[in-house]
Amino acid sequence: MPVLAQSLSRLLLATLSLAACACQEPQNPVLLIVDQNAGGDDRGAVFRKNPGADGVQLFATSNLLRQPQDILQQPDGSFLVLDYYKEGGVGKVFQLSKDGKKCEELKLPKGLVDPYQFEYAPDGSIWIVDKNADPLGLGKKAKRKTGTLWRLSKDRSTLEVIATGPPLIAPSGILFVGDDAFLMDADVFQKNGMFDPKVGEGAIFRVHKHPKKLEIVARFERLMSPLGMYREASGTYLVVDVNADPVKPDRHHGAVYRVDPKAKTTKLFANHDDFRDPVNCIMWQGRFLVVDANSDPLKLGEDGSGFGFTGGRGGIYEVDLKTGAVKLFLASPQFVNPLRLRKATL
Repeated sequence: MPVLAQSLSRLLLATLSLAACACQEPQNPVLLIVDQNAGGDDRGAVFRKNPGADGVQLFATSNLLRQPQDILQQPDGSFLVLDYYKEGGVGKVFQLSKDGKKCEELKLPKGLVDPYQFEYAPDGSIWIVDKNADPLGLGKKAKRKTGTLWRLSKDRSTLEVIATGPPLIAPSGILFVGDDAFLMDADVFQKNGMFDPKVGEGAIFRVHKHPKKLEIVARFERLMSPLGMYREASGTYLVVDVNADPVKPDRHHGAVYRVDPKAKTTKLFANHDDFRDPVNCIMWQGRFLVVDANSDPLKLGEDGSGFGFTGGRGGIYEVDLKTGAVKLFLASPQFVNPLRLRKATL
């Protein structure tokens, strides 16, 4: 082979190798923990856990972060923080510097009410799950609660309604698998505003954008308040429910369930005596982690403040994907109300 051709061939291989590396997840991503109350004085905070390190470090807090719900890292290394901000309908998004020290509001079109989660779509836009927004007045017309799935454009200038309710009543989670988007709703089949665990109101939808419609992928049984989900390679879903207590239903402690769309089954997968309000989950370094907002693994108890506690509540648990066995993975006296786990490169 001529020298020039060999050089071009090597260059092509090197380029393909770099491209492949760029698409892969970093080998040692930091774990970020979003806590909606740990900043003190009605502020939230974000903690970091480094791979192989014990405990957590405070990564970011700000007077602007009132009740942060989620965090996403941007391509330039900075972050976007989704914030419930103010009860009654003022959701916001903040931009956080790479080091977590600078926080400023991202100016957005009006519309967010009770934002709970957001995810990057393949086209670079951000899809936002809003548990209470009713931009088209459909909920008001039907005289029932409704939620909305928004699309924030790549240039962050417009908010587009992808889906709203009815049929959406209490959307709580979204994930992308390739170009496919899957949206979870806790109460889509609820009748007359009353919960009946035998009805199985919640569901997972496949979201179609052109034309806009929701296709039911799985319908839940026995679940009460599903908030987090993880899609397994087999197509089954692990769903974290904050209230579906498998031992004493009236106690309303949460658990993790496996939902099989093909078999149309909802089965208990993981439970633990510590679980109080398990809310979300993530796969991190080969570990399936579940965060509980109100467990008390450090046994600090309530402090008589009226708020219930000032720190040390909430924990992160590791679930064995083969057996469903649960063990404590991380607890900290700095936690107050941890809600979300995310991976990042710092």
